[in-house]
Amino acid sequence: MDPPGLNGMNYTILLLKIFLVGNFIVLAVIDWRKFRLPDPLQLSAIIIITVIYFLSPTDWRIVMAGLLVGLVTGLLIFYLSSYVYKQQAFGFGDVKLLAVLGYLSGIHYFLYVLIGGTVMATVFALTGITLGKLNWRSKIPLGSFLCITAIVFVIIVL
Repeated sequence: MDPPGLNGMNYTILLLKIFLVGNFIVLAVIDWRKFRLPDPLQLSAIIIITVIYFLSPTDWRIVMAGLLVGLVTGLLIFYLSSYVYKQQAFGFGDVKLLAVLGYLSGIHYFLYVLIGGTVMATVFALTGITLGKLNWRSKIPLGSFLCITAIVFVIIVL
């Protein structure tokens, strides 16, 4: 066991949080450039989150409920958006990312993370439309904005 670090924080947990933030940064950049959220990076985020939760007091019911809510929310958005737009407007990588974010934030904070990411994406899109850089049919990488809210969550709450 490491000695307490900053504000009584365990150095191992601090290092894991840094790796987790880096993981979300890489996911955000890849999604921004390629509209893809690679499974290995999402799996590594799950592993890092699991180790953090094992090293700190955790109510696993809240964490697993968050994972389930994130997955169900992602699947609902995936199928509803496919039905409404008659094409894939929300990728399956985004579904898996919502499950990861639910696992990260737990059931109590998942809605805040989801709303934070969608509000940022909406502001970005509307600003782009207003400035003439985007139009109403432009695709934007929602996963990048969700990763930004995940980073904020790790820094402020976790």
